[in-house]
Amino acid sequence: MDELQTTPEALESPHVINLVVPIDGVSSLTLREMNLTEIAKFRREATKFGEVDAMKNIIAQISGVDVATIGKIGTRDFMACSNYINGFFG
Repeated sequence: MDELQTTPEALESPHVINLVVPIDGVSSLTLREMNLTEIAKFRREATKFGEVDAMKNIIAQISGVDVATIGKIGTRDFMACSNYINGFFG
């Protein structure tokens, strides 16, 4: 996996993450920057349902891949996505 700069200024959008283990025919995820409405929803879901479920939902939303497929990705791929998303929060 490529090293990702984790300062908001250094993050590219869209950002492609090549999955270590392809899932349901998906071999990469293209993540875009979240908008303010999505950030607010993510934070509400994190409080209500927990960080992992909120992260799964936002990954699905900003990648355009359904939640069921995102729920099957491996830990390394999940962490790569999480690191990208969390990078916007400094």
